[in-house]
Amino acid sequence: MALAPALMPVRVVPAPAPAAPLSLRSEQGWTLTLPRDVPASWLAELMRAL
Repeated sequence: MALAPALMPVRVVPAPAPAAPLSLRSEQGWTLTLPRDVPASWLAELMRAL
């Protein structure tokens, strides 16, 4: 005996727009571009190292 096809409810939502990158510019002229979702703790460690 074959099973009858069934329908399942589905909700379609738009994908969120990607966040703009974060750019850090130094007085020496270099620019560092990072993803917006970089962890704050990592960014703080990077800034201390610079």
